[in-house]
Amino acid sequence: MGIVAAFVAASTGSVFAVDAVVTQSFQADEALAVGTLVSRQADDPGKIEPATTNNRATITGVVANPEESFVSYSSESTTAVDVATSGAVIVNVSTINGDIKAGDQLTSSPISGFAMKASNSGKVIGRALADFSRSTNGAQIRTVNDVNNRATEVGVGQVVVTVEISDWTGPSGAQNVFVDNLRSIGGQVAGRQVSASSAVIAAMVLAVGILVSGIVLFSSVSASMNSLGRNPLSHKIIRRSLTQVILIVVVLLSVSVVVAYFIIGRG
Repeated sequence: MGIVAAFVAASTGSVFAVDAVVTQSFQADEALAVGTLVSRQADDPGKIEPATTNNRATITGVVANPEESFVSYSSESTTAVDVATSGAVIVNVSTINGDIKAGDQLTSSPISGFAMKASNSGKVIGRALADFSRSTNGAQIRTVNDVNNRATEVGVGQVVVTVEISDWTGPSGAQNVFVDNLRSIGGQVAGRQVSASSAVIAAMVLAVGILVSGIVLFSSVSASMNSLGRNPLSHKIIRRSLTQVILIVVVLLSVSVVVAYFIIGRG
């Protein structure tokens, strides 16, 4: 394979290395559009394919326009695809793992060739340089299957990303494991990916609802036992009071569940 290094300077003759794009050519079995996140094929590391959650470990870069490359290690083959391995380039993204904020680490997603916000440790492509959500200008709404193979509506589009492929450790500590578990449970309930903040808020709502219900129920039972001890003939009144308290507890828990479901449904 012939290797050529091509250097591109601005019309003023000045060259800026900050976020300069470096590309390398790879072979591919299919046509890949600019912005496609790619990984190396497992059976042929010399070839690339659209990246997904299944081949996250071999993320290689992003298909780029060779004319935007500062340094290009290119093949003489006419079927070669230029892949940006560093620098600032446009990347296909989606909100399948929540809205993207500038500075978020991005990784492969269940949508072939599209990146998403990284939330757990593993290979990442780099950091987003801009926000992206379903309301972002130019975003399109698409129905796709999430990691649980359930249909969900997400926003798809493109953002500029500083490509810096690395093994990201993610948020450290037990808190990350706890939040990941909450997100997993929330995703199973809602049938879609939910953000960490939505999962935590929903869990807090449920916890408060359960706590308040437990306090009300415990206080009522304790008061009823004391009343029964003082007046054994008051059992009918006590039974009626306990029934009312149980209904109140059921309503409190039901409201908590509905509010929590609403939160994860929108997150």
